[in-house]
Amino acid sequence: MLISIITPFRDRLELLTETIESVLDQSQSNWELLLINDNSKSSTEVLKQKFKYYPQIKLLSTKTRKGAAAARNIGIKAANGEYLIFLDSDDILLPYAIEQRTQAIETHQMPDGLIFNVKKINNEQIKQIDFYDKQQISYLPDWNVISQNPLNQFLKLKSPWQTSSGIWRKSWLLKQKIFFDEKLKIWQDVDFHIHILLKNPKLKILANHYPADVLYRQHTDTLSQIAYPFSYRKSQLYFFKKYLKRLKSTQYENIFKQTYYEFLDRLLQKKDKKLKLYIFASLYPVPLKFRIKSLKSLLN
Repeated sequence: MLISIITPFRDRLELLTETIESVLDQSQSNWELLLINDNSKSSTEVLKQKFKYYPQIKLLSTKTRKGAAAARNIGIKAANGEYLIFLDSDDILLPYAIEQRTQAIETHQMPDGLIFNVKKINNEQIKQIDFYDKQQISYLPDWNVISQNPLNQFLKLKSPWQTSSGIWRKSWLLKQKIFFDEKLKIWQDVDFHIHILLKNPKLKILANHYPADVLYRQHTDTLSQIAYPFSYRKSQLYFFKKYLKRLKSTQYENIFKQTYYEFLDRLLQKKDKKLKLYIFASLYPVPLKFRIKSLKSLLN
């Protein structure tokens, strides 16, 4: 069984090299690594030279800068593996990850997807930790916080698992026409998992049954810790419009509406007149009370 690991990247060559080396360090060799260059200026030639003796590593690229979603979709289509893992370009695949996930796929009779635990780590810890020491790894904080209903968590924007937690059967994703939404500048992973869960996959959540097998690198300068640009806010509103329509008259409609209203409330508290004007004039389904609130805020 071949497993395809899909990693989009743009620059950050030092971190990407650590990610690639973590894949090369796997205890089993039934993998291919698809590196999709999202218009990096200098990385491709360096990578070709550094890893030219590893035929399992394949370099692909977007012709123009298209974002991680488009790069991952190129990987999905190009992958030769039966199963897919989406690994970020700065994260670490622990040495037993492919072996563990292969065994779990066989144990659970080829499911559509499996979910494993992921641990959080910072740049200082990553220099000190022994990737082969499962006990040492176990002391790191968990990324995953999974409830009985993970779809509800995603709809509340409280992601129960990280993108690399999952391993997905490629043929099932293609049959269901599930790809990353290239219109989104943010929340592509949330959208991807909502799309999956709405299709009722044969899914096993194994986060509490197997050791964590990926390290998620935390940074101090991520977008979540700085102000989002206006284009990202428009993208978020597009996300809400998409699922307000899709979830209408379903059991999830009210849960998602509540998330939407709380999100609008938070936006209107920000000192951004352009954003407030956009909300007031938007063709998106903004309830009247929020239009009035945005207008009052603009006039103050």
